[in-house]
Amino acid sequence: MNDALSGGFAAPPIESATAFRAMLEAMARPGTIVTLTGAEPPAPLS
Repeated sequence: MNDALSGGFAAPPIESATAFRAMLEAMARPGTIVTLTGAEPPAPLS
């Protein structure tokens, strides 16, 4: 099995929408720290 595309969201539709909304909030309010959770990067990344 190819692990090159491993990682990502466990429930992609819901978690990606939540992450996108958090990123919009952070960009709309400069200086605000927003934590994105739920996604796992592919194996060589942290």
